[in-house]
Amino acid sequence: MAGFSPSGLADSVRVYQVLCWRAGPVWAVNLPELGRASVAGRLAEVERVARALVGSHEEPPAAIGFDIEFLPDTLTAALGAADTARGEANSGGLETGGLETVRRSLGRRLAREGLAPAEVAVALGVTPERAEELVGAPPGEGQPAGLSPSVRLSVPESRVTRLAEPPHAAYRHEALLYRDDDEFLAGTVPFIEEALALRQPVMVALPEPRLALVRQELGSAASTVRLVDMGQLGANPARIMPVWREFIDEACRDGQEARGIAEPMWPGRHAAEVAECQLHEALLNLAVEPSRPLWLRCPYDVQRLGSPETDGALHSHQAIVASTPHLHSPGGQGAPRGIGMFSARLPDPPASADVLGFGPANLTAVRSRVAEQTSAVGLDPERAADLTLAVWELAVNSTEHGGGPAELRIWREPDALVCEVADPGHIDDYLVGRRSPDPASLGQRGMWLVNQLCDLVQLRSSTEGTTARIFTWL
Repeated sequence: MAGFSPSGLADSVRVYQVLCWRAGPVWAVNLPELGRASVAGRLAEVERVARALVGSHEEPPAAIGFDIEFLPDTLTAALGAADTARGEANSGGLETGGLETVRRSLGRRLAREGLAPAEVAVALGVTPERAEELVGAPPGEGQPAGLSPSVRLSVPESRVTRLAEPPHAAYRHEALLYRDDDEFLAGTVPFIEEALALRQPVMVALPEPRLALVRQELGSAASTVRLVDMGQLGANPARIMPVWREFIDEACRDGQEARGIAEPMWPGRHAAEVAECQLHEALLNLAVEPSRPLWLRCPYDVQRLGSPETDGALHSHQAIVASTPHLHSPGGQGAPRGIGMFSARLPDPPASADVLGFGPANLTAVRSRVAEQTSAVGLDPERAADLTLAVWELAVNSTEHGGGPAELRIWREPDALVCEVADPGHIDDYLVGRRSPDPASLGQRGMWLVNQLCDLVQLRSSTEGTTARIFTWL
């Protein structure tokens, strides 16, 4: 690897690997060893976010450091331009004056994207000293401002020497727009058949009757495809990601390319479900590393879905494709956006909501209050027990980690009983509850269990506090 390794990082320091890449306007921060992920607004904040993830998962060692690796596709456009300029310089295609102009422009562009002068030097094919001059950095500066000596930054050599990869050599997340069954089948079945011809594993997660349509069109080949009923899997969108992670870890092993089709959004979904589908699509860009060779296509029924649902696809997918020219939307919408939904406020509860303040001293009152409300709406005993257990898990977690007084709010909507637990704590892990728990660990199961028990779960967290809202359909 090319990069920077400060001599001050002692052997006794516990070093955590951090995978980092662009996810829209933010930096994705993933600690694979701990199975935790979050985002940073700027590159200089990556270390702080990584430390917070370590601290929220385990007792941090006395001395820790971070080896931050930028994954492929993080700065593909800028690095590709730098690679082209370097090639033209080597072949004499650029005059001296033009070469210096291009190098200076590209050097500053790479520096703005967060690369240190030493890494800019590798990309442009110049000496570190020359790179410092090009980007205007003080001599000897080895990493971006704001990062401590306990941090290593590295750019894999493939980022510099292997830029012209096939489109499917990395994670590709695109939306398919369709208006009817014919357009849906035209955008999905050939995609699947091509993958099978290339001996690529395929998983298809669709609601009925779309799943039946694909199964019928594939015929005997359907037995070689992993078919999943999205109507069941994605009823609570937070349950979808663990299944995709399981498929990716198995199918994309040793660089094997794989494909998937997933349609989490369908007509008639509740407004809260739509919001969670949009958040799920955005968080996929954080949960799946850019280097994973998965080509994921997500169909959207533009004829029957409303504008808010289809507009959301523009902000969570790398490209928009369509099976017919009249629906085509230019691909390459830029880096995916939408992860900020995790820190956004949920709609305020109604003034009529039943409110219970609680803490360790009166924690048992939470169970009683939920039991009263489930009885009042006539919820059957099994579903009432599931809801009570889920709220109890949230309440216990809030008293242990919420950092202050918490509140339980319960209210009735026309089609749902809604329970909400809110506290002043802040969750750094954006994927909490969206990964299968480690069988060897007893921790990190609470939010995952809540997602398995409930019809729909909304989790939002920012520096202002955390809110977990549960819907039980009536």
